[in-house]
Amino acid sequence: MPRCWLLFFLLGWCATVPAAPALSITLSNGEWPPYMGEKLPGGGRLSRVVSEAFASENVSVRYQFMPWVRALHDARQGRVAGSVGWLLTPDRQRDFLFSDPLYTGRVVMFYRRDSTAPWSPWRLIKGRRLGLSRGYDYGAAVWPALTQPGAQNTLDEAVDDLTNLKKLAAGYIDGFPCDEAVCWNLIQTHWPPAEQGQFATTKEALHESPIHLVINRQHEHAQELIARFNRGLHKLKRSPQWAQIMPASPR
Repeated sequence: MPRCWLLFFLLGWCATVPAAPALSITLSNGEWPPYMGEKLPGGGRLSRVVSEAFASENVSVRYQFMPWVRALHDARQGRVAGSVGWLLTPDRQRDFLFSDPLYTGRVVMFYRRDSTAPWSPWRLIKGRRLGLSRGYDYGAAVWPALTQPGAQNTLDEAVDDLTNLKKLAAGYIDGFPCDEAVCWNLIQTHWPPAEQGQFATTKEALHESPIHLVINRQHEHAQELIARFNRGLHKLKRSPQWAQIMPASPR
């Protein structure tokens, strides 16, 4: 067969391959700027990742923003198809299919730049007043290192990361672990530029957490939705658009 005819044949065959049928789903979502947030452009960085990855595979997404406990509950009950922004745990795996990681978050130790005590290596931090945020998963290795008897650290739990940052600035605590991008976003939102330099972080991550999209296993298109999303995510990560949505620097 002449090459030109072969080319026309292949082009004609590709043109007849049907596109994946359109699907429309609703996902629960929550407030965790800059990654997720109802008032953020596109619903936040990770919401945009999910929307763009699905759109490339002919799936449209609508978000329902709600408190995180309810977001997971509604996804478990099938009131929505799934939810955005979850760590993989055995308990959740029983109810959900997990996508490939949307991104891997870095938990670092925030402290005041004028601190003279060493903060690295973080596993050897001793005798400090450390803040924790209620309900936050810092990773299995972090808690034992900070609470071992020889460390003599004092732990002080606050309701959220912003409260801990305010306590850190006021000198009520010496440091606290937080997702790098999340706390820098809070600092840029709540402190004027001239005061942002008072904060510093460890270069070394205390914990790295892959974050996933989850789809309820009982959803009629569960397997197909995960497969389409993973294909779209891989395409998105290879495109120039990825760097625009997920900038390398957390600041």
